[in-house]
Amino acid sequence: MPAVPFDPDALVGRAEELATVRRVLTGIGATTERATPAVLAVIGDPGIGKTRLLTELRADAGRQGLLVISGVATEFEQHLPFGALVEALDDWLRTRASGSGRAEREASELLRSLTTASAEPQTAGVGGSVWFGLHRTIRTVLAELAAPRGLVVVLDDVHWADAALIELVGYLLRRPPPGRIVLALGYRPRQVDHRVEEAVHSGTAGLVHQLRLGPLSGQESCQLIGPGLSRAARESLLRESAGNPLFLKALRHAASQPQRRARGEDEDLPPAVHAALRSEVHRLPADALTVVQAAAVAGDPFDYGLVATIAHVDDGDVVRIVDELIDRDLVRQDGSLPRFRFRHPLLRRIVYTSMPPGRRRDAHRRAAAAMQRHGAAPLLRASHVARSAAYGDVVASRLLSDAARATLWQAPATCAWLLEESLRLLPTNSDNAGERLERTLTLARALVLLGRLRDGRQIAHILLAELPDTQPESRAEAATLAATVDRLLGNYAQARAVLLGELDRLDQQEHADVACSIRLELVTGGLLAGDFTPDEADIRAAIAAAEATADRALKAAAAAVRAFASYATGRYSLARSQLDTATLLVDALPTTELARRLDAAVWLAWAEVFLERFDLAINRFERVLTLIHATGQGHLATYVMVGISQAHAQTGRFTESAEWAADAVEAAELSTSDELRTMAYTLQCLAATHLADLDTALDAGTRAVNAAGRSSDWWAASAGILLAQARLAAGTDPTQCIKQMLRAGGGPRLESIDPANRSHFYESLAHAEVARGDTTAALAWADRMDHAVSQLGPDARHRAGMAQLLRARVLIAANQPQPAAQFALAALDTFAGINAQFFVGRAHLAVGRALISTGDRQHGLAYTRQAQQIFTELDAHRHTDKAIHTQRRAGHRAIRHDSPDNPPGIGALTKRETQVARLVAQGRTNRQIAQQLLLSDRTVETHVRHICIKLDVSSRTAVAAAVTREEATR
Repeated sequence: MPAVPFDPDALVGRAEELATVRRVLTGIGATTERATPAVLAVIGDPGIGKTRLLTELRADAGRQGLLVISGVATEFEQHLPFGALVEALDDWLRTRASGSGRAEREASELLRSLTTASAEPQTAGVGGSVWFGLHRTIRTVLAELAAPRGLVVVLDDVHWADAALIELVGYLLRRPPPGRIVLALGYRPRQVDHRVEEAVHSGTAGLVHQLRLGPLSGQESCQLIGPGLSRAARESLLRESAGNPLFLKALRHAASQPQRRARGEDEDLPPAVHAALRSEVHRLPADALTVVQAAAVAGDPFDYGLVATIAHVDDGDVVRIVDELIDRDLVRQDGSLPRFRFRHPLLRRIVYTSMPPGRRRDAHRRAAAAMQRHGAAPLLRASHVARSAAYGDVVASRLLSDAARATLWQAPATCAWLLEESLRLLPTNSDNAGERLERTLTLARALVLLGRLRDGRQIAHILLAELPDTQPESRAEAATLAATVDRLLGNYAQARAVLLGELDRLDQQEHADVACSIRLELVTGGLLAGDFTPDEADIRAAIAAAEATADRALKAAAAAVRAFASYATGRYSLARSQLDTATLLVDALPTTELARRLDAAVWLAWAEVFLERFDLAINRFERVLTLIHATGQGHLATYVMVGISQAHAQTGRFTESAEWAADAVEAAELSTSDELRTMAYTLQCLAATHLADLDTALDAGTRAVNAAGRSSDWWAASAGILLAQARLAAGTDPTQCIKQMLRAGGGPRLESIDPANRSHFYESLAHAEVARGDTTAALAWADRMDHAVSQLGPDARHRAGMAQLLRARVLIAANQPQPAAQFALAALDTFAGINAQFFVGRAHLAVGRALISTGDRQHGLAYTRQAQQIFTELDAHRHTDKAIHTQRRAGHRAIRHDSPDNPPGIGALTKRETQVARLVAQGRTNRQIAQQLLLSDRTVETHVRHICIKLDVSSRTAVAAAVTREEATR
């Protein structure tokens, strides 16, 4: 066998992994409308070759003409939010002309939003970005960058990623950007945050490719060692390195060098390898050792200027010494820029940790001072300040506090660390008591945002125990935070007790504003949790307290809460009147006053949702989200996103509803609150059901019910009913679904649902009765719905239209098409009068079905085609399928209009539908498919019907042909 030429920089081995890399790149490199994203997770121990394989990936992608952006997370800079992504975008933008194209402008705006340290509200940037929507904005920008020629995003050393980047990676794995995108991650499995590993393991089949790198073979190791060693020395290297490329190179380099005994070892390295790497550093001349230590402090990458300042060396000498370090392969130039990186992060760690502590502290102090002279933002200086300042340094403590305020919403983990360091430095004397209180409260908020609810609650209760009664505003703020967290943890009685306790201690006449604020919290705490039976005494007391104050924001908040409470207790017309009053008060508030009582706008917007002013609610919610970013009232964010999702769902914009529900789910999961999870997953279930994404609907509904546990509030009831509705759509036995709906809703009267919303769920029960063929029972539910709507008065036009529509649909099922057509036409007039397009479409479909049943096929099909067009425009896929199915049953060959030039293929199916379609193609019967997938026969029948509609075919044979064609093109 001919000898392989020795090349110390060549990639050795990894043939199988390289083949996977190239297959993935080829998949996104070809121009195709159906290109799908991919994730490459390169996983392995330190030194195993992750970075080297990612380097090969970047080179191959570049040769294929793909855009490549890459960044590296670093061990000692984990306080910088989105560090590796910021580096990737910044490096790419440096190579582009300013404002050269839309993608560049959007990437530049995104970079600004990721790096701007400002406590002021950010204006809507790319896609209207504010903190909670930053993940969605990043996803959008990446899709934009990928559009022209494909994109590869490389994030290396993710085991050192900051918390903000970790959350982003999880989000992108759960909701990858559409199009020709590869996200490549490199990390150590034993050190990476568990959320990254969980996201990788649970990634969609076909999306995530895990490349777990193992040791090189003996032959590959020998190729890497190269010539020039005796057999005994070679065998020793193979034994010591255990096939690890970095260890092998370090030992090979040290084999002919005099050794110095190392003091201590690195936990990631075998002793011999640690000694070999350490010896490379300690053989340096004194001036080079000083410079390399300064570089380890400066950061990775580093530049000449800061290193020269830290090392106290002239610029010219630094250039010369860095060249020497490059010659020794201790550092390498970072691309074409005058920046440099250590050969490997482990080498930087050895240099940094081996510095004498006093020298390391002085180096950080000089770095902080130099960055201050150059106008660096507090956040960029914070790491050096925290590592060099001592107790009593008030200036340093304030700088860290400033940096923390700028990161509260973008990176609460960074904020918490900075505040802890700030409090460590701040002297514990009376002069600083106010600052300590403010920072401690902010720390509690940051911990709550991180999902460390119990830690945040503990700090709030400690503050309550320490604060004197002479500081009622501070005590009220701490009590409100403690009560909020208690409620999020499901401790409703404890939350109420905390607030009542504060009222008992308070001189309510002298501090009327504080009393009003606490009383409002008592009312809204239950409403937020879905308890729509507020205590009338609490409401009256809150309104009286608001009238006793001159605070306009408190008055507006009380008015909004009163309107919502009136709605919740079934006083619909009164609620609409009170809503008009509250709207005038809230809209009159300047932004600064509104920001102080943001809950006023939240309650007003929720009242607008339930009182059928959907577009006004969406606009108000979106303004609130912008202010949330500026004011730090993050406990409201999930409620607001759920509200936007609900408003979009009520108007039939289910794609938008699903997007906002997904964002709400992300926020709720980060919060670790079961209350927020219940709300978010409930809306995701609702939107997905209407989009005919039944896999997502069933999963979300199950998660919502599990999160609700034994609760019996409004959200728990809604979760149970909507899960049953999703199961009904998926073909579950209607009798079981009806039992679940009644159990969740509190019995036939739906006691767990507020009076005004019962009509929605009476509709669900009626549809379930129709599905099991009991139209008499369905008409009884329609009667209940009529009665419920009549109690709301003439202003409930939307609900009145729903009642008319429901009766029409039940009468169609009862084979009474003439009266059904009359009720459907009445519903059509009602919905057209309030511009409710989705329900206009549903009414058109009901009219069409009724007319077809009377024998008026021509007019019936005309109404049905109009319904299909409306549903298609709204992306209401489930209802589009119903319109198509109705036309086909009438003998008309209807087709989908989603994409006329590209008929839908297997990619249009959900994951479960794809499984069923492939089994159909294999010749399996419905019974066999049901047994294999552990489904009911009825559920499989429903899936097959949806598959036929989506593929625009009418037989199982045609389904099999479509599957075969699709797989042949792969």
